[in-house]
Amino acid sequence: MLNLAQFKAKHAKKFRGMSDQDVRSRYKDYLNSAGRSSKSVERNRPQRAIVQYKGVRSPSQASFTVPMLSKCSVHYLRALTDPFDIFSELPCIPDLICLPSYKFSTRVRGTMVIGTTGTGWIAMAPNTPTNDSVNPNIAFTNGSFALNNFVIPSTGVTTAQNDSPFSGSQVGNKEFRLVGGGVRARYQGSEFQRGGNVILYRNPTNTAISNGTTDFVLLQDRTATSGVATRKWECVTYRPDSPDQLGYRQVSTNAYTMIIFITGAQPGQTWTFEAYSYWEAIGAQLQNATASHGDPVGMAAVQTALSSEPISTDPPKTQFNRALGKATNALVDSTSGWRTFANSVGKGLAGTVGNMIGGAAGSAAMQGLYQLTTGLGGMNDGIALLKDKQSVRVDEID
Repeated sequence: MLNLAQFKAKHAKKFRGMSDQDVRSRYKDYLNSAGRSSKSVERNRPQRAIVQYKGVRSPSQASFTVPMLSKCSVHYLRALTDPFDIFSELPCIPDLICLPSYKFSTRVRGTMVIGTTGTGWIAMAPNTPTNDSVNPNIAFTNGSFALNNFVIPSTGVTTAQNDSPFSGSQVGNKEFRLVGGGVRARYQGSEFQRGGNVILYRNPTNTAISNGTTDFVLLQDRTATSGVATRKWECVTYRPDSPDQLGYRQVSTNAYTMIIFITGAQPGQTWTFEAYSYWEAIGAQLQNATASHGDPVGMAAVQTALSSEPISTDPPKTQFNRALGKATNALVDSTSGWRTFANSVGKGLAGTVGNMIGGAAGSAAMQGLYQLTTGLGGMNDGIALLKDKQSVRVDEID
């Protein structure tokens, strides 16, 4: 079932020239034909997978919905793929460090200007939980920038601090960990002046980009992507690359590890930008600490979904939906995922699905499912039999 935005995108050519009221009328007809109301489509729903069983002809009997990722894991995935979205609650890292933590977000907004050589950039130091001017969160060029590479400090480069509730003098007895974040920018000048090549880069080791780095050097890295300048948001998001980046630690010197680099543009072009980060903090004198949920199975699925994901030029919401599908598949493919699936289905469903599959094969499959939920003895046989008798796919991810 498509939501309104997906419906418009799918039929963009057909709806070209039509008023928004007519498009919404077509969408309402589409919903009515599917027997669902628009209110139920737009309402937030838990992420779920559609489990389909081979050999079942009736669509009403062939599928049912099963929640897969926990809410905490979904928020964590969103913080890593679409940190620019609005969160119903601040995200945390769903590992086994379930200490109550103070959760907060930071933000920086501004305008970057292309320098006299046609080059400009916005660089982010994501590991900056303070609003300290000594360790700024963002660096960007202004109109007097006269170089064609990344250099800081330099004439024509401006730095900005975020809006963190903590200053540099308030963090001595506290430890922080970065949940997720990112920087995005888009062209806001006249169409006549729009031009140039946009390079999106994230250092895969989360170490500082070297001073003097040019566009040629950036493009040699496997994580970099490039394309011509448009009016859409160009985004780079944070990814942890080692276990120590998932743990708490004291504030260290900032490092610019992510950059949106623009070259070959018209001098004086203006680009608006935003940078967001989400944090957890522990330590003395912290008010309003809340629970940090543990979901190691879900967290492993999230990391698996993102481990081989290069920087994408797709909109962040598209990246989130794609990663959510991969994470759900990772749950299904893993032993822990099958145990989670079996526990959510329960013994009451076993007989029903057994009848749907039919015969001895269905009975044996449900026996394997029951063994999964009750003990480890029949796990391997149950998984093998289940995978032989059913297929699982992700559908309707909003």
